[in-house]
Amino acid sequence: GVSASSWFAVQQITVSHNTSMMHRFNIDWLVRIALFAAATLTRSSAQMYPAELTLKAGWIPSTSFEGFQSDLLDRLVDIALQDNVTLTVEKKIIQELYGSNLPLISPDCNPGETTEVNGVSYECSDFDFLIGDFWPNPERYALVDFTPPWLTTSVSTMKYIEKTKNPNLDVTTLNEATRAGVPVCALESSYAERLVTAAFPDVNILHCTDTDTPDDCLNLLKNEECLLLASDELYLRYLQTQYPHFEVTGEHLVRQLLAWPMRKNLDPTASFLLNKWVYAAISNMVIDELYFEHFEKKLCPIGTAGADCELPCDPDHGSSNAQGKCVCESIRWTGDDCSVEVAQELNLIPPAIKAIAYCMFGLNALLVILGGIWLRVYSDRPEVKYSQPGFLALVLIGCLVSTSTILAMVQEDEGDGPVDACIAIPWLYSVGFSITFGTLFAKIRRVYGIFAQGHRSAAMRDVDSTRRASTSFQDTLATIGKVLLLDVIILVLWTGVDPLHWHRDIIRQDQFGFTLESHGICTSHDWMLFLGALIALHVALCAIACYMCYVSRNIPSRYSEHKYLTIVMVSNLQVFAIGIPVLVIAEDDPAAHFFVRSAVVWMNDFMVLVLIFGNLMYAVHCSKSLGQMTGRERRKVSEAVRSFEPRRDSMGASRRVSGGQLLQQSERSDKKKSGSPEVSAESDMENGSAAHTPGSRTQGSSGSHSAEKESETMVSELSLSGFEVSGHEGSGHEVMPSVT
Repeated sequence: GVSASSWFAVQQITVSHNTSMMHRFNIDWLVRIALFAAATLTRSSAQMYPAELTLKAGWIPSTSFEGFQSDLLDRLVDIALQDNVTLTVEKKIIQELYGSNLPLISPDCNPGETTEVNGVSYECSDFDFLIGDFWPNPERYALVDFTPPWLTTSVSTMKYIEKTKNPNLDVTTLNEATRAGVPVCALESSYAERLVTAAFPDVNILHCTDTDTPDDCLNLLKNEECLLLASDELYLRYLQTQYPHFEVTGEHLVRQLLAWPMRKNLDPTASFLLNKWVYAAISNMVIDELYFEHFEKKLCPIGTAGADCELPCDPDHGSSNAQGKCVCESIRWTGDDCSVEVAQELNLIPPAIKAIAYCMFGLNALLVILGGIWLRVYSDRPEVKYSQPGFLALVLIGCLVSTSTILAMVQEDEGDGPVDACIAIPWLYSVGFSITFGTLFAKIRRVYGIFAQGHRSAAMRDVDSTRRASTSFQDTLATIGKVLLLDVIILVLWTGVDPLHWHRDIIRQDQFGFTLESHGICTSHDWMLFLGALIALHVALCAIACYMCYVSRNIPSRYSEHKYLTIVMVSNLQVFAIGIPVLVIAEDDPAAHFFVRSAVVWMNDFMVLVLIFGNLMYAVHCSKSLGQMTGRERRKVSEAVRSFEPRRDSMGASRRVSGGQLLQQSERSDKKKSGSPEVSAESDMENGSAAHTPGSRTQGSSGSHSAEKESETMVSELSLSGFEVSGHEGSGHEVMPSVT
């Protein structure tokens, strides 16, 4: 019973130490006897195996596993023959209920009894084990035994590689699908759906129907209604062998073992032999052979790809798929052999857009410089004096500071910073805005105050030229300082509590956590709070300025730019009304977002420079001489005074004066009393004089002259605002102002 090799090995046994020949002889025979006994026991145990073994199996049909398990049974029959056992498996089809079928082989189901599964009755003696892709777990093991696991599986995903609708949208993992918000197909109420939603609560699940009939799920995937299909890995690999345009991604959620359940009270010899033969199938690589036959084509060796494995494929970053294509393990790598690393998309501002931003800043800066030079050259012109050169210089400074915000926004960093220009962005824009519009606001407020006091004088019939509004240049500067101070307080709090800093947001990563795309921006935790306070302040400033422009609408433009200031305000509102929604829409496009922000800053300052200084240059070079106030302008001054809201006089009476009606009524009354011919107020104003004789001025004619004196008084008040007006009295004529 001992083989020739074993016998030869026995003959070679020697003893290393120096002993007698008798001792060596005894040891040799003891070894021979031990080997002979072992061979005898082995031969006796082999003779204990039954010559035939019949097992009853419940067969659970499955499209993906049916071929594999049928072939595995055939191989087990061949392996049993090596032990001189003829294995016969009697199969009976049962319903695909998996856990619900386990009572058919539980110890509680005794021979001769029946049990019902889903409305179908079965004999308890009908089955010794079940053939299906069961997942062993503690609860199931309490009811039944299991054969050795013959395969492993998990919940995985599959994608369609021939996309046409979104060819550039490559989603490989559930993490990427969740970040991108794209749908993931899964069988409703399936184990795969529960695992996926538990691991990724924000994933967008699109339900399909029966996973054993691939038409529904695969059609959804093929039509690109979803970009991933989540299901059992082996099932997906089986589909991949049937449909070559689909590819399993390699995602794994919860590894599971596959085994066959057996009766706990199965005959020990039958249970022992079945387990022994399954182990033999695993160790003899029968399982591996069947796996590549049914679930995955045998791939090229590591480092190669191609139909005949003749092409290179980077072994560290890729592997060959079933079609021989080198598939990169991550979208971080590309190229035919997955050896080219994809550069991280930093979403930096393109050089062309940077150049445009610099041009916008340069244009506004050039206009500021030219405006300053022109203002210095023509500072003695009456039109420039009317517009108050000191205020115009402040407007130029404010526009230059505000436009400099573009230079700060251009600054960026490829990493996490720091970018010191971030802190300067709110300071430059807000301070520049406050100087520019605070100056315009103070200027219109100054003229508004003078005309408001003129209105009160007219209402009280107080035309004494000695009573004038006192609005000094220093008072107006104080108004600008107050507006600027409010901005500075908010900016100091912002900078001290939560300053802007450079931060790079991760937009996209691969499955290994490597950043593929990011976007850098200046931000802070509470930026919306401080920005909202600045916006509220600026909107309130613009609203008050617009109101003053409205009530001062009849003031001649030589004394106030209310008309052009109103256009500037409306233009800014239009820019913000269009720019803010565009910024929200373009939030995901950093280049477009930067361009819109720069354009908003540039357009605001550009409109101020063009409208304010363009109008002034036109008045200096193209308009008629301002040597004298015309009758029409005198009438407009009078109308501007009367256009303000009525005020209570000292007696508590309220008088409403509208346009030139009071002047005309007073003139008619005076002319009737004096007997002089009636002259229209309009022609009198246009002629620039009043045709009254000295003797015609009586106590009752004070109303007729109050309007003219009122106009002259207002001209005198405006002379305090940056220009000079002088009057000349002639015999029998009213005081007529002339610019000197």
